[in-house]
Amino acid sequence: RGMGTLMYDDLDVILPIFNARKAEFIAKQKAKGKSGKGETADKVDLEGGAMAMSVPSVPANYPPYPIEDTFLLHSNPSATDKLYIDFNGHRKYKGFDLDGSVSTYTAEEHLIMQQAWYCAAEDFMPFTIDVTTEEPPTGWPGARAIVCGPGTGGNWAYLNRWPDSSGVHCVVSAGDNSWIWIGTCVSHEVGHLLANLDHGDDAWGYYMGHGEGATMWGAIMGYDSWSLGVWDDGDYPNANHPTDHCIENIIGPQNPDVTFRVDDHGSDIGSATPITFDNLDLTLAAEGIIEQRTDVDYFAFTVASSSNVKFSINENVVLCATNLDVLAQIHDNTGAVLYTSNPLWEIGASFDVTLPAGDYYLSVDGTGQVHPDGLPVEGFGYSDYGILGYYAVYA
Repeated sequence: RGMGTLMYDDLDVILPIFNARKAEFIAKQKAKGKSGKGETADKVDLEGGAMAMSVPSVPANYPPYPIEDTFLLHSNPSATDKLYIDFNGHRKYKGFDLDGSVSTYTAEEHLIMQQAWYCAAEDFMPFTIDVTTEEPPTGWPGARAIVCGPGTGGNWAYLNRWPDSSGVHCVVSAGDNSWIWIGTCVSHEVGHLLANLDHGDDAWGYYMGHGEGATMWGAIMGYDSWSLGVWDDGDYPNANHPTDHCIENIIGPQNPDVTFRVDDHGSDIGSATPITFDNLDLTLAAEGIIEQRTDVDYFAFTVASSSNVKFSINENVVLCATNLDVLAQIHDNTGAVLYTSNPLWEIGASFDVTLPAGDYYLSVDGTGQVHPDGLPVEGFGYSDYGILGYYAVYA
């Protein structure tokens, strides 16, 4: 392929817009009593994830992790292809650093690296790519994304260079030193390595997204969102590349070892995963991944006697920790739908219902959003393309 086309993002242009949008996002959500993804403004740290709430935080395995694990993180260890997020520096590029000491890391630096890793890992969760902070053996298939300290210039990557880890093909500046910036920029630049173009509109080369709060939608290959930032298919107003479909590029023939993950739960009532529920407290009953657009995960549960049944699926999601808008349903023992949950302005789902004794099923799916008055409505809505990722079921 040669070195290919260099895709360069000028931080002098992008970073001020990022900071302005970030301030606008925080102000709007606090004014509404929300901080995005279902979290109340007084119980969330926009730079550090969710704090204690009556509904458990999702994901259950979100940072912080032990400091000794920072450079041992893997999202899909069995995957052959590796995306190595290199915070330590490589060749002429210095590593991530906040305090002027590149040889040691503070607790704050460890937390930022862990959260940035999780943010990027979620974007690649549906695929057979292991996002890792542990350097793989020499010559691994995949890529190295070098995260540098501030002042190292713009972000850049070569187009269509996956899987080739032999050279320097992807560099991300720490920008404003936030985990949100680092994580989303890693995904964007690696998206170029996987043959994706910049996705913009007729106003700018990066689509700025639309919507607000928990259902704020953005394109990873444009300007990502702090809520639903997805691999898109150009299905938004005035797209500059309406036929450039990100997921098809990622799993395309040029990336022969990259495909969708193996489905982790059955897709009908006959193959449902058994779960139990607690009538008193919400406890973690199951976790899963919606790997592709056609995936629906089913869970089986039994009600011994007429009881109140509660489920919470991704209700209190940490910022950038999922790209999934949940459609959940409760089915009877024939598969018929009894209850549906997909709140219009939220990406989580929940049930609080009384069920007679019997066998039941809970299904979890990813869904788009349609305005009650129908589409098109400017600045509202999205299809289910790219609505993929992690979920946790509390019962």
